[in-house]
Amino acid sequence: MSARAGAAARPRALARARARRGGAAAAREGVVFDFGSDAAQPNPFLDLFFAVTHPFHPGEALTVEQAVTACTRGSAYAEFQDWQKGALKPGYLADLAVLSQDIFTVPPSAIPGTTSVLTVVGGEIVWDAGVVN
Repeated sequence: MSARAGAAARPRALARARARRGGAAAAREGVVFDFGSDAAQPNPFLDLFFAVTHPFHPGEALTVEQAVTACTRGSAYAEFQDWQKGALKPGYLADLAVLSQDIFTVPPSAIPGTTSVLTVVGGEIVWDAGVVN
């Protein structure tokens, strides 16, 4: 049985208990989870801000690295595409964004102001804010 099939077979009570503890506790236990920007609001950096500050349960806030991992590797895992995306590796799809600021070093309050200045999907530039000559 694959690890993924084994995870799916866990009792619902265990899954509910982990969900109640929140993101940081789940991350510490090695739970693979994802979140993305397909919600009603179009700014993925606002989602990232809430993940790293967790206004309702600050003790469950993720680190920026954990939140970015959930958006990338976690999302690829959730859609069973982790064999070809979710990481920058040879042979993987070349999906990436060059950001307006370093989200790993700015204060969390500055994260929502981040924009993509260059976006590449499948190896093709799909957005260029004028950074490529």
